[in-house]
Amino acid sequence: MGHERFVFFYPQRGIASALTLVHPDPDSTLPMIGESGAISGVLGAYSLLFPHARVPVLTSPEFHSRIVYLPPVLVLGSWLVLQLVSSALADPRAGGALSANIGCFITGMALPPLFKSQRIRLLAEWRH
Repeated sequence: MGHERFVFFYPQRGIASALTLVHPDPDSTLPMIGESGAISGVLGAYSLLFPHARVPVLTSPEFHSRIVYLPPVLVLGSWLVLQLVSSALADPRAGGALSANIGCFITGMALPPLFKSQRIRLLAEWRH
């Protein structure tokens, strides 16, 4: 994507997140920024741009607290499932930040073709 394109991509995800939060309840007085939605969009884009990368994950103490390297689809898929479950169990009066995160993750996956460098292929095999 590069620095120049990322400067436009990241704020657009934050704006989309903020709009997602405002749309269902425009009279809400809950504070919001949209930052977590912007990060969610970056995660979605990462899953398409670097599908064969390895993401370092610290395991829990039950598994002797070590770092394991997992594919992005497993790490980000688990994160997305956690967002969906949390959103389903959340108090409706708490705001829609989880829904915004999910929406921005999905749109983050949809936008890389518009922002990526022409020389980068989506879902391409990663090479050392």
